[in-house]
Amino acid sequence: MIVRARATPNEAEKVSLARAIDARVFELAPWIFLWFPVDVWAAQPDVQGWRFPLVFTGQRWLEVRRTQ
Repeated sequence: MIVRARATPNEAEKVSLARAIDARVFELAPWIFLWFPVDVWAAQPDVQGWRFPLVFTGQRWLEVRRTQ
């Protein structure tokens, strides 16, 4: 279902598949919905090279620099 949902250009079908996927996950592993990330991220205009990570993988931001 996930592959089909990602591949379809039809928005209505995509929504329907997303709801079916969500229901199936809840049926098989309801505890997944109990976990919520609580990170808060902020940026300063003078900081360059840092991006908000979509998934935190232990990035140490070695390329981050202040411009001032």
